[in-house]
Amino acid sequence: MAASQIFTHDTMMRDLIGVHVEKTLLNRDMETYEKVVQVLNAGKITFSDCYEYPAILNAILRQSCGQDHKTVVQEIKSKLHDFEEQKGVARFMEILSL
Repeated sequence: MAASQIFTHDTMMRDLIGVHVEKTLLNRDMETYEKVVQVLNAGKITFSDCYEYPAILNAILRQSCGQDHKTVVQEIKSKLHDFEEQKGVARFMEILSL
């Protein structure tokens, strides 16, 4: 596999996870979505960056959603179910679930 193909694959996974995280939050409620966006923006992080920083996303969800963060994590994981065989996605889901 050429380096450009690997880069493209990682970029696609980053964007895929970013879209699913953002969509999950938007489907919940606008207040929670906006809280998460504010914290991400303060750290100069995008939704796509969450692929590389699942622990940060986990902390932000805990802070923004309280006990409901577990439900949000489960919703994100269910949307990524078809991709869980991918090493990076599996790692993301594992760390996000801590």
